[in-house]
Amino acid sequence: YDPGLLTGEDTSDSLFAIKDLTGIGDYDDDEGDDDVPRFINALEQNFPNPFNGTTTIFYSVAELCDVEIRIYDTAGRLVRILERKQRGPGRYRVIWNGKGDGGQDVSSGVYFCRIKAGKFRQTRKILYLR
Repeated sequence: YDPGLLTGEDTSDSLFAIKDLTGIGDYDDDEGDDDVPRFINALEQNFPNPFNGTTTIFYSVAELCDVEIRIYDTAGRLVRILERKQRGPGRYRVIWNGKGDGGQDVSSGVYFCRIKAGKFRQTRKILYLR
């Protein structure tokens, strides 16, 4: 998986691992599950950003926990709850259509997407253009 939309090549004959995002390649533990991907807690930047219509927000969780994804305006007021459920380790996505919890269209401007996953918290800025 390449969150920065970057590409690369390995021209060597040896194995390599991308450890920062997945944790795969940590061969010195005794758990025996080196081929099983490990996820980290992360809220990725929405795409597209800025958006008009809908935007997709990807996130991942490292372990079974309750997850909440909320959208706030610049005054800190809750605009919309996009997700509120228990999730296991993995990568997920939610889509925001630029509407508030009551179904009303929001105005153009800056919004904040916040994830709570267990003890993990992260916020990303979203720009909505009508």
